[in-house]
Amino acid sequence: MSSVMVETTTSPESQIAQWLVTTQYEDVPPEVRGLMRRLTYVILGCAFAGASADGCDEVRDTVTSAGGAPQSTILVHGERVPARGAAFVNSVMARAYDICDSIGAGQHMGASVIPTALAVSELIGGIDGEAFIRALALGCEIGARFGAVSRLDGFDPTGVGNVVAVTAVTGLLMGLDSSQLSNALGIAFNRMGGSFQSNVDGSLAVRLIQGFASENGLLCAQLAQRGMTGPDHWISGHWGFFHLYCKGERDAAALVHNLGVEWKVRGMAFKNYPSVRWDGGRDRSGTRGHGRGALRCALDRASRGAAGDRTVLPDGGKPLQGGTLSHGRRPVQRAVCRRERTAARNA
Repeated sequence: MSSVMVETTTSPESQIAQWLVTTQYEDVPPEVRGLMRRLTYVILGCAFAGASADGCDEVRDTVTSAGGAPQSTILVHGERVPARGAAFVNSVMARAYDICDSIGAGQHMGASVIPTALAVSELIGGIDGEAFIRALALGCEIGARFGAVSRLDGFDPTGVGNVVAVTAVTGLLMGLDSSQLSNALGIAFNRMGGSFQSNVDGSLAVRLIQGFASENGLLCAQLAQRGMTGPDHWISGHWGFFHLYCKGERDAAALVHNLGVEWKVRGMAFKNYPSVRWDGGRDRSGTRGHGRGALRCALDRASRGAAGDRTVLPDGGKPLQGGTLSHGRRPVQRAVCRRERTAARNA
């Protein structure tokens, strides 16, 4: 297996685009390939479990009632809608129980990249397994690196880094060249956003942000394929990513250091419970979770709902603000510590 590295004398924008189009499936470490396969299984399970969660029927009805070309399938329900709509709905369902993947400070890439990759693959046709895994691995690696350097101060990490990841995944599956992919990412920079206030207030907008990232990333790749251009210096420019999302810390070296050698996406964890990452990403033995607990919990929550009256952070944390939850109601964001989870199950 070779390691693809890029020239460090070029701009970070050019380095990233060049690395994406030149790195092949064989260049992705086997461990990362396996991680992407596991991510696919887990997110599919989460989407199936969340198919009728609070707000998901309303989102699906909104998309299906708008009509459009029958390009891609809404999971579980079966309607065929435009690819962007399918990616949006399926991502909302996958995030609904907050039992998906996580990396860094609350970035959930899988629930965006997997539904979008499936929608794009169905739209294009002829995408084989190696191309699918390659696109996921490279897109998630870039998304993880943006998450790692960000200083978001209230922005939702999912609404910022995921747009980059989804755009990269979509662009690779669509076969964009380096110039088109660079433009797609520059356009995507203009679609970043989302506030963590949605989580604090316990609103359904939490899961919508997941879908917005998917829909926007797919749209940006499609626009670039048709010749739309994005800013050349969307990362390093005066009003670029470093200025807006890194508090002015312009450290291009940290963003692209050892790109193709050191894989940041290895830090991805899978939740065993619907909790914040530092609790949910570990199984009972203290090692990083592998998603089996996440699937069990997601399916269990789909069948019988959740009990409890308070949304809290894990041991040592502080309560999230939000309304009281009655027994059986499925909340938007439930970061439940172990002792309260046990009490809820025994109630």
